[in-house]
Amino acid sequence: MTTFNQQGQHVNTQYNAGGDIHIGNIQNTAELITHLQQLTAVLEQLTAENRIDATVGADAKEALTHAEREAGLPTVHKATLVTYLVKAKEILTGVTAAEGLVQGITHLIRAIGGLFL
Repeated sequence: MTTFNQQGQHVNTQYNAGGDIHIGNIQNTAELITHLQQLTAVLEQLTAENRIDATVGADAKEALTHAEREAGLPTVHKATLVTYLVKAKEILTGVTAAEGLVQGITHLIRAIGGLFL
């Protein structure tokens, strides 16, 4: 385990999104939708805490919402679903507070390949 010597440092609030996002194996669309909802909830929290710019948060949320809607359709179009997730990932890439979200989205993109063959 890595440890950091923070002696003498002053940190007001520290948020580790990567530690709060747990995405295991995804077996079906219901689990996929649940994970999308979890990612959206974390995104909303980070945006509310001003850790993510409001415009960036809104744009990423829109992409995740479209992905969730697509995943809930009777016939899921894999390419469309992945396009929405890639868009959300691109919007959040480079935003330090969103690193855990980007990792979660990346995991979902990989998992979709196994769900919708």
